[in-house]
Amino acid sequence: MFVSMMAFNAQVSDPRIGGTYMTLLNTLNNLGGNWPVTLILSLTDWFTWKDCVVKGTKNILYTCNTKALADQCAAGGDICEVAVDGYYISVALCSVIGLIW
Repeated sequence: MFVSMMAFNAQVSDPRIGGTYMTLLNTLNNLGGNWPVTLILSLTDWFTWKDCVVKGTKNILYTCNTKALADQCAAGGDICEVAVDGYYISVALCSVIGLIW
């Protein structure tokens, strides 16, 4: 894919300033292709669900999805465990969007 994009950039760029123009086009290409990855990875924390569990047991006290609740859970001597990892939700969501697209 990289070779084909560079070939396209070489075709549309001005030969007098080819290197500079190709660098600009490559930068725009990288920005255009990478912003969805940044967006989805930033949403991974939002999709993650955590529970405050009493240490040594499986009793769930409350959810600790925010930093304040996680600190409160740790201050009480309990453990903030990941119940659902947001990565798997992100993968499923992106797969569904990809299949629909």
